[in-house]
Amino acid sequence: MHAELLKQAFDQAQRDTGSEKVLRRAQFLSDTIEERTKQPYGERSLRNYFNEVQQGSDDFELPAHVVDGLAGYLGYDTYRDFLNSLEGGSPLTINRPRRNTRVWYYLAGVGVIALVLWVLFENPFQTKMMIWVEDHYEVVPMDLETYKLSDLKKINQDRLDHFRKVEPDCSYEFFDGNKLELLWYGRNPDGELEYFTDLGRHPETGKTLDPITEYMIKKYICPTYPNN
Repeated sequence: MHAELLKQAFDQAQRDTGSEKVLRRAQFLSDTIEERTKQPYGERSLRNYFNEVQQGSDDFELPAHVVDGLAGYLGYDTYRDFLNSLEGGSPLTINRPRRNTRVWYYLAGVGVIALVLWVLFENPFQTKMMIWVEDHYEVVPMDLETYKLSDLKKINQDRLDHFRKVEPDCSYEFFDGNKLELLWYGRNPDGELEYFTDLGRHPETGKTLDPITEYMIKKYICPTYPNN
């Protein structure tokens, strides 16, 4: 039954983001889950499970916090409420009202301040964070005398394990056997193209990375692709 939950979440994410790209929606849902549950869940896992759903598979179970986060995102109080809607209840229609821009920025600012205060004072056991170092993330102490708060990120094991900056050449494996991208790109603060091994956001600019395309490969990496 988690397959139907995931499918509906990706469908709703398409409406909310305006994007049909699975990668964009997976990133959006990953951020949403962490915002709602305060626990991370990687975009890679969401994308892989959704690909299974598209192939007709439902033989998987999502972690409890992911189930709760997705059910909440779809407008249900609990996963049981979601199941009840499938058994004959009326599916929820999610109306997301437009927010006044000034009010939104004000609330966002208050939220950032509240988060900082919570990290510093209400969560004394959160002593480890992660920080970007040249081409990868590293776990570091929560030390504001050594690191800038803006550089510290909550530990995400998926980022630590799979996210690297690389310098691809003609020998790089750009796609897997199913033609799914294995490389993403974005520009650094100096406007230079950089390449990464997983989807996500650029560690320095915060902008969402784009999946590699044959056009980008030929123009910037390997002019003879795919006949190199």
